[in-house]
Amino acid sequence: MTPTKPHYDVFISSKSEDYLFAEEVYDFLEANGVNCFLDKK
Repeated sequence: MTPTKPHYDVFISSKSEDYLFAEEVYDFLEANGVNCFLDKK
């Protein structure tokens, strides 16, 4: 059986000093049905 790759609608990239804001964007998008990738999530 071949493993399937996860599907993401959005890839979020940020500098370390902007990570808290990137997390807010991630949380908002996920809450609205957008499948996102954010490192450390």
